[in-house]
Amino acid sequence: MTSPGDPPLRAEVRAGLLVGLGCAVAGVVVGAAWRFVVPLAVLEKEATGVVQVGGAETEVAADGWFAVCAALAGVVAALAAVLLLRSGRLGALVGLAAGGLVGALVAWRVGLLLSPPEIAASAKEVRVGDTFEGSLRLSALGVLLAWPTAAVITFFAVVAGLDVESHGADRTDDLPEPAGHVPHPGEAAAAPVAAERSWLSPGAPPEPPAPR
Repeated sequence: MTSPGDPPLRAEVRAGLLVGLGCAVAGVVVGAAWRFVVPLAVLEKEATGVVQVGGAETEVAADGWFAVCAALAGVVAALAAVLLLRSGRLGALVGLAAGGLVGALVAWRVGLLLSPPEIAASAKEVRVGDTFEGSLRLSALGVLLAWPTAAVITFFAVVAGLDVESHGADRTDDLPEPAGHVPHPGEAAAAPVAAERSWLSPGAPPEPPAPR
């Protein structure tokens, strides 16, 4: 974690590196999660080739699940950056954007490594009439931007909320005391004494202080 005493440039660079590295490492976990939540396509080997059993919605599911996993990772990364880093907000923001893209790429490649081999290689291992699972793939590479986009949006939203709350607390401290202010115990005890002296001698000058 960064320290408030670090030089500004050093704090920004450190924050960016920490956030970027954390996103890259988290990409391994996101890729494994994506692989095991996505339903793979079921293929059947025929004499003339390989056909898919069922519709083609598995490709859409792969893209959708990757977007969900990546967006959740971006939200968690942004929250961690705001809560754990005391300084270096600009560096953290750059780390979330660049590191989020790197983390998405790592998650994509890890998911492919954990999936079954290519269709041609899998078809060689089965007999005609047998079914097997297809390999995992992304049909829309634009979902790789889900991680950095979610991270940047969450970061701005959380930082803005914290700034508004902090400014609201400062304005509350500067407000005058309300009409129904409860006096301090010392003020409450001194008030009857002052009132009694004023009633006993309304025109008398104030008493001089007693000699020491």
